[in-house]
Amino acid sequence: MPRFIALLVVVAGVAAAAAAPASASSLEFEYLQGGEVTLQDLQCNPEGTSSATFLVSGDAGGPHPGTFESTLTLSAGPQRFGEGPLLSLSETFEIDAGDTVISGTKHLVPRQERFYPFSCAATPSGECEDVFVRASAPGDALRYDATISGPEGTQQERGYAEFAFGFDGVRCGGEMQFSSGAMDQFFTLVISPNDPTTVVLSPATAATTVDTHHDVTATVSADSGEPISGAIVRFSVTGASSASGDCMTDAGGVCTFSYQVGTFPGEDSISAYVDVDTDGVQDVLEPTGTATNTVVLPASTPGRATGDGKFLDNRSGEVTFTLSARSDGSTLRGSCKIIDKASDTTIKCLDVLSYRQFENNMRIYGHAEQNGLATIYQIEITDNGPPGSSPADSITVSTASGYFAFGSVTNGDIQVR
Repeated sequence: MPRFIALLVVVAGVAAAAAAPASASSLEFEYLQGGEVTLQDLQCNPEGTSSATFLVSGDAGGPHPGTFESTLTLSAGPQRFGEGPLLSLSETFEIDAGDTVISGTKHLVPRQERFYPFSCAATPSGECEDVFVRASAPGDALRYDATISGPEGTQQERGYAEFAFGFDGVRCGGEMQFSSGAMDQFFTLVISPNDPTTVVLSPATAATTVDTHHDVTATVSADSGEPISGAIVRFSVTGASSASGDCMTDAGGVCTFSYQVGTFPGEDSISAYVDVDTDGVQDVLEPTGTATNTVVLPASTPGRATGDGKFLDNRSGEVTFTLSARSDGSTLRGSCKIIDKASDTTIKCLDVLSYRQFENNMRIYGHAEQNGLATIYQIEITDNGPPGSSPADSITVSTASGYFAFGSVTNGDIQVR
């Protein structure tokens, strides 16, 4: 027995002992081991889009031991360092388990910030090609919909599965002369049979400091109030911050999304929807929820900073600056002027709204004019000692209008005290 399947059997046994499937006819903990893999079509383009179609047959184990057959189609994007992103997977399958027959479909669940590796090659060797295809999608990467027909009657089930695939062969004149392959799949989680009708986000309103993280919890339930497990909730954040992502609900119908809050104060609009069909597209009837987050400046600390001179930005070149800021923890004052000739940008600081100092590092925020137009600025400086010290003092300047410059002081000095 291959190591992958042996591991799945052990995991399935442990999981079954801890929490057996709700129904003996469920597909949860079922696994498919495909030992006969036939290539139907392969368009391998490592620098572009690749696609492959296979017929697979083999053994089924778990709650419904028997045999299975499936048709599997994969597509993937450009490969770098031998791997590319698996973009789509579609499969039709049938499991023959004696007096029970199971038919269904699977597809890849788009998940942001997740990479499912795919690699292929069709390398000429004389008149023939050495061909291989590899792909994997662990955990809850596949969504399945199945019809289970047996002595207990017919029932519909949906859930998630994982996937690993490998194929090697020699193709001559477009015909396979030799091949070997394997496919392993494991049905990991059954989704609640109820359709989700509501998604509630909490906190509904919040206030979060700039440049930190904000957590939003989604609770998904049916009309009856029953929590929906295994639901994919997709988030979008616009306003002072920009973010997107997703999470999957647990047995209580709850999951949490965390995002990086923006650099400048303002309002975030947070929206989320339950991707019922897991296709990555918001449909009209899929439930939605909203929340807001106010992005605020950090509380001030006492301190004082001054500086003037020039620093070298890698993109725009030499930038001239002068600044002064002071805080006693409650009263703030300060000013600055930044002149970037290369980008024809002049920034004039009008006040200080927040002053943060820790040892030799200082960060200030406030209102400013950038080329005469109102904006908000952020300046961060690090005092590494008197002129000539190594490393040199550093300064970062950014505005809500999109200006950004960073570099080491080449002429002048910064003092944080």
